[in-house]
Amino acid sequence: MTATKLGQDPIWPEEVTTKYRSGSEPIQEPDEARELATLLEELTEAQRRIGDALQQVSAEALAAVVETDRGQRAVGEYLAGLHWHETYHVGQLDLLRAMALSRRNDT
Repeated sequence: MTATKLGQDPIWPEEVTTKYRSGSEPIQEPDEARELATLLEELTEAQRRIGDALQQVSAEALAAVVETDRGQRAVGEYLAGLHWHETYHVGQLDLLRAMALSRRNDT
């Protein structure tokens, strides 16, 4: 969604986005989920598009109020919230890594 708020085309069609949106039903069947390699490629492309858009975005565009999944927000405020959200997930991954290493050392 970030890239679209910056005027970029979305990476995923709506039917894919819906599966991964906050509050969606868990994916139960492996064939309904995207392959990890595909997700990583799509993440890389999304980050490239966001970076390209941020190089060109104006202060006025960042101040524009848009509808988001969290209500109306200025684009810049929305992007800052998403940035925080991503760092939260990085922290979760670091905890999982530490747990995995801890268990490996216990054996």
